[in-house]
Amino acid sequence: MNLYPRLTVLLLLTCLTVRTNATDRFVNLNNPTPASPYTDWSNAATTIQDAIDAANPGDLILVTNGVYQTGVRTVYGMDNRVAVTKPVTVRSVNGPAVTQILGYQLPGPTNGAGAVRCVYLTNGAALSGFTLTKGATQISGDVAKNLSGGGVWGEGSNVVVSNCTLTGNWASANGGGAYGCTLIDCTVASNAAAPFFSTFGGGAFGSVLSNCTLIRNFAKTGGGTFSSTLNNCTLTNNTAYGDGGGAYNSTLNGCILTGNWATNGGGTYSGALSNCILTGNKAILYGGGAVSGTLNNCTLGGNSATNGGGAHSCTLNSCTITNNSALNDGGGAVFGTLTNCLLAGNSAKDGGGGVIGATLNSCMLSGNSGIIYGGGAWGGHLNNCTLTGNSAQQGGGTYSSVLTNCIVYYNSPGNYDSASTFSYCCTVPLPAGTGNLTNEPQLASASHLSAGSPCIDRGASTEM
Repeated sequence: MNLYPRLTVLLLLTCLTVRTNATDRFVNLNNPTPASPYTDWSNAATTIQDAIDAANPGDLILVTNGVYQTGVRTVYGMDNRVAVTKPVTVRSVNGPAVTQILGYQLPGPTNGAGAVRCVYLTNGAALSGFTLTKGATQISGDVAKNLSGGGVWGEGSNVVVSNCTLTGNWASANGGGAYGCTLIDCTVASNAAAPFFSTFGGGAFGSVLSNCTLIRNFAKTGGGTFSSTLNNCTLTNNTAYGDGGGAYNSTLNGCILTGNWATNGGGTYSGALSNCILTGNKAILYGGGAVSGTLNNCTLGGNSATNGGGAHSCTLNSCTITNNSALNDGGGAVFGTLTNCLLAGNSAKDGGGGVIGATLNSCMLSGNSGIIYGGGAWGGHLNNCTLTGNSAQQGGGTYSSVLTNCIVYYNSPGNYDSASTFSYCCTVPLPAGTGNLTNEPQLASASHLSAGSPCIDRGASTEM
């Protein structure tokens, strides 16, 4: 006998039974006649917690307008205004603008004994359409369970928070706004993870965020988010007093990072970014846009730092790095490896207007400026690169660099200095080394040779 059809039927019947048994329950703060099991607006619960306690797994709890700020439920030793301890969905009727869950912050220190987090969510639970505000945590106990997630604390990625606003929440450790959740279409604003201590993720910690906005969050490390995955999110004006103003140790896909600030890594620190835009971010020391990350197909523009206005110690692939600035060195980038990148219009007040001390492969450096040394590049190794229109007092194109298969032309006041070494390159005057030539390269564009260029097929092993 074939048992598979029978098993399939049993599974379908089980699913139908769960759906059939699911119940809608109702919450109205101002209902004068609440009565369990709260299955009608006429007998709706007056607290969200009462409806959760009466619910079964799979139920939908509908909450109408109001500010829900009474009652406490303790989980893991931490008080919560609402504890969703069952796999149910809690949804507001009219959205976060008119439906709030308020925690409790201690006058003065904000966090400590007696503080109340806004919401706890167990595995499989969902929360939608609320403003979570004024939540806080304890200052002693388990770091993850008692000191983290001022706004919302979740058991993992299967906890979903959607269409919510998380604002004005504090954590004494990690995740001022959210900890351990999946956030969809949320605004995470003005939350903090005690920024003057060793804290992580002012907006979110250890979470997955999609189509979210993170703005004006604070932490010591990872002002916007720490150790999270972000898809199509915007991170704006977040601050880290240490590293990673926008994000730290996070994966970002299709995100925009603008106006974030940190000591190191104004936009991001130690992250993996794809198809992201980083603009107007600032760092006091290193990496206005990014530090110690891998960036693919990203745009870095208008970022600033003391060293490495665009990026510091990063791997950049097929990136556009334009109009970044450094107070000292490396307007576009410092150290790292750049492949198939465009560096244009970057500036440094000392040297390395485009880049300093990096390895560049098949890159274009144009219109960069260093006040003293290396308008295009200072130090490092350049392979199959084109440097044109760069400027500096010494080595307008490159200073003290090693170049192979490169075009270094039309830079001012000179293309290179005496400490640079060339192999199979096109530049003037003719440098010492093997296979170099001085013929005008006849560029068809800033990045392509014309058909009649004398530089074609003159490289050591590949075409220039």
